[in-house]
Amino acid sequence: MGFKQVSEFYEAYAEPQRSLLWMTREVVLGCDSRLSERLGWNLPVFYYRKYVAYLSVEKKTGDVYLGFVAGVSISDPYGWLESGTRKMIRVVRIADQNDLLRKAPAIDYYLQATMAMQDDDQ
Repeated sequence: MGFKQVSEFYEAYAEPQRSLLWMTREVVLGCDSRLSERLGWNLPVFYYRKYVAYLSVEKKTGDVYLGFVAGVSISDPYGWLESGTRKMIRVVRIADQNDLLRKAPAIDYYLQATMAMQDDDQ
């Protein structure tokens, strides 16, 4: 299914995923006012100078996750970035609202680190 607006992505999911996706969006956009959201790859993509992260749902398990486009280059003092079979992207899995709140400081750290790398590229 192709989405025309970002909100259609969020609304395509049933509860509790829908609420968790919306909450994750709020956490991400609340980390830095310079982040914006766009539709890319048929997913919500968070953008600074370039793509920073995207929000998705694992098809097999239904797990919500936040993917960091340059994740391989981010230091991980929290230990929550997973690579799986991905070469460049690292993801943070989010089990529920409590897990999101627990991981919010790490998400902020990963976003800020990615944005700093993009500033260095300028």
